[in-house]
Amino acid sequence: MDRYRHRGIWRSLLLFGWLVFSTYTLLPFLAIAPAQAASPKQIARTYAKSVVEAGDAVGVGAAVVRLGRQPVFATHGKAVAASDNTTAVKFSSDTLFEIASMTKVFTTNLYGQAIDRGDLALSTRLGALETELGSLRKKTAKISLKQVGDFTGGLPDYAPECAVSNVPGCLPNGRPTIAQYGASDFLDFFQNTTPLNYQTTPPSKTALPAPYVYSDFSLGLLGLILGSKDTAITDDAVDGWFRQVKKKILKPLDMGDTYLRVPKRKADRLAGGYDQALAVADVENGAVSRIEMLASGAFYSARPKVRIRGGGGAGAKAKAVLTGERITAITVKNGGSGYIPPAEIEFSDGGETEEARAHAIIADGAVVAIMVTSPGKGYKQVPTVTITGGRKGGTAATATARLVNGEVAFVDIETPGSGYADPLSVVVAPGAPQESAIPVWAPAGALTTSLADMATFAEAALTQPHGFPRTRLHRGFEIAQAPYACTGPDPRLSTCPAQSPRSGLAWSVLPADAAAGVPVVVAKDGALAGFTSFMILMPSKGLGVVALANSRETTIATGSVTEVAPHVAKNVFWAVYFDSASP
Repeated sequence: MDRYRHRGIWRSLLLFGWLVFSTYTLLPFLAIAPAQAASPKQIARTYAKSVVEAGDAVGVGAAVVRLGRQPVFATHGKAVAASDNTTAVKFSSDTLFEIASMTKVFTTNLYGQAIDRGDLALSTRLGALETELGSLRKKTAKISLKQVGDFTGGLPDYAPECAVSNVPGCLPNGRPTIAQYGASDFLDFFQNTTPLNYQTTPPSKTALPAPYVYSDFSLGLLGLILGSKDTAITDDAVDGWFRQVKKKILKPLDMGDTYLRVPKRKADRLAGGYDQALAVADVENGAVSRIEMLASGAFYSARPKVRIRGGGGAGAKAKAVLTGERITAITVKNGGSGYIPPAEIEFSDGGETEEARAHAIIADGAVVAIMVTSPGKGYKQVPTVTITGGRKGGTAATATARLVNGEVAFVDIETPGSGYADPLSVVVAPGAPQESAIPVWAPAGALTTSLADMATFAEAALTQPHGFPRTRLHRGFEIAQAPYACTGPDPRLSTCPAQSPRSGLAWSVLPADAAAGVPVVVAKDGALAGFTSFMILMPSKGLGVVALANSRETTIATGSVTEVAPHVAKNVFWAVYFDSASP
């Protein structure tokens, strides 16, 4: 059973502050469809369950955080314990989970706290940290810590791999252990590089700040500086950084399930990550005619089971073709009968530059929710939503899109319709679970934590606009979540397009949309082999959602990554927000 531990003195102060400032409220009940009111937990469960049943994830968890209330958790699916790769356990709010790049906002909170103490400044240049970093080239020395944190320092995501470019500090592989690539190698790269010299398409402007480029190396460097305590950076700076995380974040918030290295006594709660194969089925004359591979998956040691579910039919069977450790094809053994393709969602007449994409979630023959998987771009007006197919008789569902900054953020169900079949899906069993090495740039993406602990972290990150008892921890969030650069080719905020995201210190800051009545939103994602994570917060409204999924797939056709957790988190977040904001 999911559990949420008492969080100590800080939570007591938070609840007291909520009573004092009780003029701010959020509605406790939400609706996915007008026909049936649903709680935030039910909404989160609907989205989490849908991606597992569609075969997009082995397990998913979502937490809805609202200031002054206990977080609510919805989890679905399994998490095979990474300790033995065989024991299947229920995915719960206590499952230990690699959060990848969400680690970055722990690091930038520490930096915000250091700024608040006066130990460092946003303007501190790398050249002023010669004790920690050694001698840097002239242009690199001019990079400020703000530019390191908001990704405008002209630093690449990673050093090139040695097989591609044998430069000082090149990587032996994509994610080496500290023993394979330590602090001396890491510093060797920074001491021999200059801003922008690893841009694939160098911009004409060469002065700092450079155009926004997301960088694990950049945030890794910031964390090692924070962990070195005015001494030369060595491998010990990784543990020094985590000691600061424990002292200044985990202990004040009573986050007892967050680790750099998970202790053996808790290994049975550690989830393995998956890169499962993805496929879709075509239907002709009521039978499954062919199955198209979308992603080949990874780490298969034997041919997995393939299950065809939904579609209103029966009898279809298929088998996977295993080549090496990947699934290269799925062949239809029996097409079955009575199948229909899934319902299709179309967005039209919005004047967009890129059309949104979505699919229907069905329960008891009705459309109960729509999962937006791509928000599109450049909508000048609310598009018409059309739901076609996917049913045998009954009535068609109707829906209305919600725009935020020219994108389809959410789709409201007006009438759920009837007669819909569960969407036709091809569910491929996953291969072996994965764990990721801890690299020297661990402050950029190596923490392991639980959904319950991340709900606590999100709650702390929401307090700063509401006048709650303020600590240095909370001021650290305020500093880190402020917008510092435009994420477009021109980093200047003064010329940033109104709808473009801004970069905080590792946070993505989505601007307010006055026309839609939507305040500023901040978010952070994470992705590693087998895992995706996402946190989205609206500080001014005290609302946040965290989602974790032990799934990460690369689509064959495009090479893009299908990230389950962002889809779940965003749809749950906007469902809760728009219902609570309704009259």
